[in-house]
Amino acid sequence: MRRRHARFFLDLAERAEPQINTRDRGRWLDRLEAEHDNFRAVLAAADVGDDIRARLAGGLAWFW
Repeated sequence: MRRRHARFFLDLAERAEPQINTRDRGRWLDRLEAEHDNFRAVLAAADVGDDIRARLAGGLAWFW
């Protein structure tokens, strides 16, 4: 279950990343801000895998 949760939020971050320089930026930033606790939970979970955590952190680098 935790890996599914992690993959959902990884997908969200990876979809948002290319939108940072579009006119939809504000909508995406609001969405990411609303999910901030979920992103942090994925990064803190020991059993989601380093690959997912690394990709998530990379995808959100511009956001954080």
